[in-house]
Amino acid sequence: MYKIYCVEKGSNVEAIVKRLINEGFRYIPSFEEKMGIVDFCIDLEVISDGIINPNLFLIMKFVSDQKCYQNRNLKEITAEQLKNSVPKGYSVSCAGTKHMLQSIGYNVNNFNEYLNEIELVS
Repeated sequence: MYKIYCVEKGSNVEAIVKRLINEGFRYIPSFEEKMGIVDFCIDLEVISDGIINPNLFLIMKFVSDQKCYQNRNLKEITAEQLKNSVPKGYSVSCAGTKHMLQSIGYNVNNFNEYLNEIELVS
């Protein structure tokens, strides 16, 4: 089961996500701990709708018995809302397997060593 979240601008979660984007793979354990997801998140996608002052989104895949994750700085959205918000954008290459993005209709291509370019398949 996965859930999609929009990250609130200016929040502490946005700062944590930006740090993951900037520091890459080595920051994942700290990210999971600070977000409180270390015990039940089994896949994670970090998505932005651009590079300069982007809106950030998270897709989290949970273990089957985890029914809800709450964080006041995250707003749960549907896959359709994500597609409407991000027809083209970027995902962090060090986080996630890209399977969730592909399963909801995105092509994922390597952009550079830190980012993948994502584009909604028409």
